Formats: sequence, C-alpha cells, structure tokens
Amino acid sequence: MKEKSRIRELENKLFKGWRKDLPRFVPDGLVDQDTFENAKIKAVFLLKDTNDPPSDTWSKWDLRDVLYNKKFDQHQTMWTVIARWIYELNIEKIKWNDKDRNKPFLNNYHSLGHFHAMMHRQIAVVNCKKVGGGGQTDKTRLRSHIINYHHEIRSQLTMYGADLIITGGIPKGMLDIIFADIEKTENKSSNGLMHWHFPKLKTHLISYYHPACRIKHEVLHYTLVDAAKEVLKF
Repeated sequence: MKEKSRIRELENKLFKGWRKDLPRFVPDGLVDQDTFENAKIKAVFLLKDTNDPPSDTWSKWDLRDVLYNKKFDQHQTMWTVIARWIYELNIEKIKWNDKDRNKPFLNNYHSLGHFHAMMHRQIAVVNCKKVGGGGQTDKTRLRSHIINYHHEIRSQLTMYGADLIITGGIPKGMLDIIFADIEKTENKSSNGLMHWHFPKLKTHLISYYHPACRIKHEVLHYTLVDAAKEVLKF
C-alpha cells in the first residue's frame, strides 16, 4: 500500500491526463484511505460507467466525496446493495429478512445514509468509463473506452493493494483487455462465478452482476458473499 495521504494525489495525477479528451469526467476511487486500509477485506468495485450526476453540478461531482458524505439521492438501491456486501464481508453475517432488508443495520447506525457512509468508506470504486452511462450502458462505447484507456484503468486498480476486486456486469472479453499483461490464474467458485487470482498483486477478482441487476436481493447478495468467502478462504 502506498504511503498514507498519497493515494488521492496519485489518483488525481492519473486523472489529469485521462480527463483531457473526456467532457463531463467524474473522478472516482478510494473513498477513505485510513478506513480502507483497516478493513478486514480491502475491496475495490470495478463498474462499467458512472451514473449521471445532476446536470447543473457535474463539473464539481466527485464520486469519492459523494460516497464519503452519503450525498447521493439517486441510484440508492445500487449503493445499498454494495453496502450490504461490505457489511457481511467485514462486519458480521446478515440474518436476511426480505420484507425489511435494512432493519438489521438500522439498529447499529443512525440512518440508512449513515450505514451507507460507514460501509462505503471501506471501499474503492473504479468506473471503466468515467462519464455518465444513464440507465443502460452502450457496450460498443464501453469496449471502445476500455481499449483506449485500459492502461489508465489498470494503473488505477493496482494502486490500491486490494484483497478483492469485484466486477459489476463487465463482459469477460473486456476484462481480458484490462488485465491482458498481468499474470493470473482462472477458476470458478462452487456456485459458478468466474474468478481470477493475480499472484504478484496478491489480489483476487470475482466477475459478477452489476449491483443494480434486477434479480432477487437475497440471491444477489449471497451468491457474491459465498463466492468471496470461498475464494478468500474465510
């Protein structure tokens, strides 16, 4: 892990050149370095593209600060899904109640927003395409962006020293482009999820659905959590 307080500087240095050709570029990355470094599992979420910020604020929009300060009021379900994953991986097992999915957390946090902030400060989020994608991602544009910026994406991912990279709905062919030059072994979890191990990076990657995927919440939650526990052996 890089020296403390240096990660944000490294991210911003990387973004300086990256954003030159991209209007409406939205920075992302490590939400809170101290909390991330002290987390049981240091997890990075590799997603397709950023959600569109409000049109009148995009130039000041920084996903790192939005997640730190729980200041998002759209796409909340997606961020709740991610927060639940982190809660189970880093805090304790969830006793699932699909009728009131957030009740277990509200006993320990002031509000759902407080729960979000405490969980999101333990992660990093890397969007392959750092411009808005709306509700549906254009796969042709996403692939083109990954081809053009795969070095930058890979540089950002490898600066965190993560234990686990969780991808969200990114096709394997595009992951192959991003990680083309990194030594890895490929396998499948017992519940069928593809995962890679990068021995030199000491990092695992699990290929998974996007957190906003419309499948039953309990299935979306435990399929990933069970695979992560198996891959990381805990």
